Amino acid sequence: MTYIKVTATATARRVSVMECQRYDNQGKALDYKFIDIQALKEAGVIKRADSCKKAEIFLNTPEGMKFYQEAHHMKIF
Repeated sequence: MTYIKVTATATARRVSVMECQRYDNQGKALDYKFIDIQALKEAGVIKRADSCKKAEIFLNTPEGMKFYQEAHHMKIF
């Protein structure tokens, strides 16, 4: 069973992202993604860019895991 943790938010050139890391059940990091905050807002998950806890709760549901897998990894640099 894997779980996702939101570790940070960042904004660069009008793009806001959440850094989300996926871990296995032993706590080993598997991968990470910068997920577009606008995509989370459009999905109705969050209303504000700093709603990290609410996003993390959603991403750890089966629907949220699917959202994470399908989400585009944003490049902010």
